[in-house]
Amino acid sequence: MRTLLKPGGLTYVEVLNAAGVGAQMSGEYWYGWDAPRHLFTFTPETLEKTLTEAGLEVTKIKTRVWDSFSWASTYVREEKTSEKLANRPSAEGGDYLKVLEQGVAARAKHLLKPLDGDLICCLATRLKE
Repeated sequence: MRTLLKPGGLTYVEVLNAAGVGAQMSGEYWYGWDAPRHLFTFTPETLEKTLTEAGLEVTKIKTRVWDSFSWASTYVREEKTSEKLANRPSAEGGDYLKVLEQGVAARAKHLLKPLDGDLICCLATRLKE
């Protein structure tokens, strides 16, 4: 990424937050662990360190909540039945209310800890040489 930017050029990076509230609440069923879609995971700290070591300066970093709880519910149900559901993601019956409750709880936790959202949103610039 650094080599594609001119000195002073700006880039936007958005990745899943392995330390976020969704990962904490969903545990092993968190959407971010779904390989091969997600080969690498980051926290705000590791993303900033990676970009800095690559010669970029992080100018802004924040997180936002993205409800992945219906995916966690889907993975649990698929594991129990050993079958892939036709409609994915899916939260049905009692799972639907649980998914809604988890979304509300995640937003409340994010208000208390703004860097604990599910997605890391980062602006970085290439250092001028």
